[in-house]
Parts: sequence; C-alpha cells; structure tokens
Amino acid sequence: VLIKDSSKGVIVNISESITNKLIKIAKDKKVDVINLHWVCYLQIDINKLIDSGFRIVITHHDMWWMTGYCNYTHSCVGYIRGCTNCDLLQIKAIAKNDFQSKESIINNSNVQNVFVSNWLNDQFKYAKNKNVIGNVLPSNLENIYPKTSFSNPLRVLFIAANYLSDTRKGYTDFEKAIKILRKRGFNKNQMKVITIGDKGTSISDESWGLIHDNKLMYKIISNCDLVVLPSEQEAFGQTALEAASHGLPIISFSDTGIEDIFIDEKSGVSVKEKSIEFLADAIEKFSLLSENDYINYSKFSSDYVKSEFNSSVIARKYIEIYKKIINE
Repeated sequence: VLIKDSSKGVIVNISESITNKLIKIAKDKKVDVINLHWVCYLQIDINKLIDSGFRIVITHHDMWWMTGYCNYTHSCVGYIRGCTNCDLLQIKAIAKNDFQSKESIINNSNVQNVFVSNWLNDQFKYAKNKNVIGNVLPSNLENIYPKTSFSNPLRVLFIAANYLSDTRKGYTDFEKAIKILRKRGFNKNQMKVITIGDKGTSISDESWGLIHDNKLMYKIISNCDLVVLPSEQEAFGQTALEAASHGLPIISFSDTGIEDIFIDEKSGVSVKEKSIEFLADAIEKFSLLSENDYINYSKFSSDYVKSEFNSSVIARKYIEIYKKIINE
C-alpha cells in the first residue's frame, strides 16, 4: 500500500513500514509466534515475517484468503479455477495474482490457519495446517441470565450488520417468511418484528436503525424472544453468539458458521434447504411453544455458548496451537 507523505513529499510503503515496526517490537519482546486477525498481506508483509524467523497464526474471519478479491464468494465459483478472468475487476490479472499470493502464504509450513467455524474451515479446500476455534463471547456477557419467560406477543428479532439490503444477510428471505406467517393468521398481537439495520421496512413493528452502542444493542436483544439470522453465507455469527448468551434461541439456515453456535432442536432450529416455507415454519414453532418449553430452549442456548465460547476455553485452544507450531 503506497501513500504520499505530505510532510516529506515522498511516497511511503505503508506495508513495509508497518511490517518493520512489527518485526522490531516482536524481536524486542522475544516473540515466537505472531497471531494475525483481520489482516491482509497488503497491510503486512507476511512473507517477511516468516523470513525473519517468526511462526505465524492467521485467524480467518471470512473468505478473503480463499479468493482473489472478495470477502465472501456469494454465488461466484471463480475461486475454484484460481480467480482467473474475474468478472468484478477490470484488470483480470489482479485477482489471479492475488489468489496465488494468498495460496502460497496459507500453505507455508510456518503458518497455522485458524477458522472461526467448521463451515469456514470446509470452504478452504486447498489450505493446510487447519484448525477451528470460534470467536470469544465478550466477558461482560458470561454472567447474563437466560430468560425465564417469553413475551406476549412473541418478539422476533432480525439483525443486519449494516444494511438490510445486503443480500448475504438474508433479509429478503426473512421478510418473505414473515409475510407467510401473516397470511397464516399471525398478526401483530401474536408476533412483533424488530429489525436492526439501516432503515425501517414494511414488516417492521419496531425499527432501530444502525446501532453502534453495545449497551443499547444488548438491551434490545434482552427484550426479544427469538433471533432469526437466515444468512446466505456467514463465517461465524457474532450477533448470534451474543443473542444466545441472553437466552435467545437461534433460527438460521443450515450450512453456515452460525450452526456452531447452537444445537438444532435444543437451542434453535437449523432450516434445511434454505427454504422460505421451512423458515416460516421454524418461527411459527416458537410462537406455539409452551412457556416451559421455551424456557428450556432459552437456558440451553445461554448455557451452551457460555461453556463453549468463554474466554478461558478459547484461550486454551489458541495456546495449544501456539505450543504446536513452536515445537514443530
């Protein structure tokens, strides 16, 4: 990455500058392993880190490292052929070269790859040295109590990271499922729809817009009964993790990373075949539960994520990888 340093009137290689600073800090601290999150090789020269004697752990939070350009593949399968003739980029060679550079790094013997879900791990067919460790539950959520009742009407929550128009997050499918339920007779006195995203919609009974305040987000979550996250592709699902800690059962489509966060039919429902009708059926299921059955779902949801994704558990898993790569 090159930018112009106006104070010196020269072009500065940011990647080289950051990499050199990181190497100096790591050597001063006598570091053996460098664990990189949310970083690309345009920001840091990972080959230079390896050549400097460091062992590298790359934690993958999306599909960026398996494509020539994209964070998620959506319906594109161009990565299977090495991202040649990319339809997105005018300069076709960029995607191909990008793909090849990434492939060589994540298959280096001095690199361990950590994927935040089993689904994401399965997508990286060509990667070596593969491990699966989920994201950590924020420590302030480890002592949240599960729900002891549900609302009347049932409060159904949909959360988009930013834009409801992001097709990957599945809002359109959620909207269609809600409209099916309205036709089945589930009116606003039986089920309320709460959305978090950039704008309100025709099916929203409460719309909160974009939220950047965690306390407000958690307050909204705690006042809901069910979270529906029908993403087309999802590497993990931090929102699902945080909602589950509050005792919300989860509904998601099968074959995404969200499935690691709940147990089907115990703390949520995994909707097969990405069917809109089945999605509506799953939401209807929770609207018809007895209070005792709902409380069982809520307790299991909360207990499961607190036992599987607490900071102690996640830290131990990383420590084992660090030990392994040091001893190789």
